[in-house]
Amino acid sequence: GIMVSPDDDADDANVASQLARAVLAEVNVMRRDPSAYAEEMKSLHECYAGDRLCYPYSNLEVDTQEGAMSLEDCLNDLRSAAPLPLIMMSQAISKSCEAHVADLQDSGDCSHVGTDGSTPEIRLARVGEH
Repeated sequence: GIMVSPDDDADDANVASQLARAVLAEVNVMRRDPSAYAEEMKSLHECYAGDRLCYPYSNLEVDTQEGAMSLEDCLNDLRSAAPLPLIMMSQAISKSCEAHVADLQDSGDCSHVGTDGSTPEIRLARVGEH
């Protein structure tokens, strides 16, 4: 699972960077061996109380609409999935995403489209990644 324990003096950008690396590492564990990942994740069945998922080792609880049925669907897909190439971090894409988040924070919007009308494809082309 994803665990990030930032230093007491870590700034928000450093914490976000640590979290991004932790998420990427977890995604790559799944991509490397989806079937084995499914076996590890099946223990989450025990974490459901009806439609509420209570994550182990934290106080995080998520109310779902589907309950454990959606987890089982996901696990079945992972069991039959072929391994995939690992994903690498791109500084250019990361910077583009950070700029988009800052743009939307200023406007208060929540969208894939920037305040200038830019789409993800346009923003990636600006940094030479699309």
